[in-house]
Amino acid sequence: ALDPVTLPVPPRYWWLKRIAIGVGLLLLALFALRLWWGWTAHRRLENAIAQLVATGDPIFPEDFDSTPVPDEENAAFFLNRAADLRTHPDGVAFTLNRWRRTAEGITSHLDEVRLILEANESALTAIRQARDKSRVDWGTRYRSPVRTQPGPNPMLQVDSVRLLYVAMHYHHISGETGKAIACARDLLATSVAVDRMSNMLAHLIAVGADSYVAYFLESIAPTLLIVDGNNASLGRAVTRGSVVELIDVLCDDAQSVDGFVQALQFGRMETLDTARACIRNTAVFPPRDNPEATAPVSLLLRLLCWPEHPLMESNTIALMTYYNAASKAVSTQKWDAVNAIAHQDTEEMDWVGKIRSPLSDVLMHVPMHAFRDHFQAIARRRMAAIALAIRLYELDHDQRPASLTDLIPEYLLEVPRDPDASDGRAIAYRPNANPPILYSVSEDGVDDGGAYATESHGYVDQRLGDLPFFLNGDRPKPE
Repeated sequence: ALDPVTLPVPPRYWWLKRIAIGVGLLLLALFALRLWWGWTAHRRLENAIAQLVATGDPIFPEDFDSTPVPDEENAAFFLNRAADLRTHPDGVAFTLNRWRRTAEGITSHLDEVRLILEANESALTAIRQARDKSRVDWGTRYRSPVRTQPGPNPMLQVDSVRLLYVAMHYHHISGETGKAIACARDLLATSVAVDRMSNMLAHLIAVGADSYVAYFLESIAPTLLIVDGNNASLGRAVTRGSVVELIDVLCDDAQSVDGFVQALQFGRMETLDTARACIRNTAVFPPRDNPEATAPVSLLLRLLCWPEHPLMESNTIALMTYYNAASKAVSTQKWDAVNAIAHQDTEEMDWVGKIRSPLSDVLMHVPMHAFRDHFQAIARRRMAAIALAIRLYELDHDQRPASLTDLIPEYLLEVPRDPDASDGRAIAYRPNANPPILYSVSEDGVDDGGAYATESHGYVDQRLGDLPFFLNGDRPKPE
């Protein structure tokens, strides 16, 4: 008999050994590849951060800390006080969320609106005090991880915007247009202060407030009575000085541009901070509506997520590149430069894209309408300023100017540029059209000669044709 020690090993055991050795070598190669990939992705991310730091761009949470301002000099302090003082009288059915772009709802509820304004006199006074403050501190002191920290809530200021909108229309309807113009100034100042919160929601609220002022001025500019002097109690008339000041404020839209750029930079910071915290695996990040629901991460989950970290860092670089390009494009104040960047956020990813970009679905939160609303609000502000200048010219010369250049330099320093026009042209003017209009070429960049479309409910369709400003105040609306 053969010695058991010298018996040949059956072939199948050789195959098992070979398979085991092959699998082991494969796992070792994958582990080495993961280490190399992770090192490369991390180095690229750190280089991208270093480039931003070198330019002085805000990139870390502490870069968004606001400078402390004493309460008596802080616009945010007075706006927060106004939010605390707001109230709704008992038995009044009309509420601030029933406001509209037109004054019909307010006209049919004048008595109730008067009660609301009387009850909120202290809040309106605090808002007026905020207008006189050039410094803003919302108390932002961000630290990592940012998503677990509730910052200032811009929604608390929405009802102040609505209150000013209602007050603006009420005073004009009641024959106190001077007070209405003062409310318009308050609304524009509130817009600037809210924009200093440096997040996208705050900017959308701010550009909405700017648009409300423009719509209001469109409706009153054709019949606005303007007198010389400084008497602020003129009933339906307003002083020439107050109109000139309002024109200057409307033309100065740089703060709105800065607000949008800061909101995009804040999004970039939040993206980087959240990605880094996910890679550290120190916590599972909660939804925004429950920032305290942070839970620890188990060791098993950390191990399972470890292979995905290079994907996260590569995706973070892509998102930061998007925010960089978007903020630079917005700074140019040209829609065509922004449009190509903005559409990147609207593209649907397939399942492969979602695997390759694990953070995009969670962190890419700049809706296309944010870019569109910003540029439309800028165009409306500029057209409202021109409309007021046209009214001043009309009262001085008994007719509207034949060309907008006739307004220079007595009524305007220059004709405001159309932010939607790629060639840098000025806002267009058609005094002899039916109806007479100013217009921007709108988001498609095509000059349709002021042509516009209306939606089924009767309002102007903002997506088709040009963006009109009606010089006779006869904006189409439902019957």
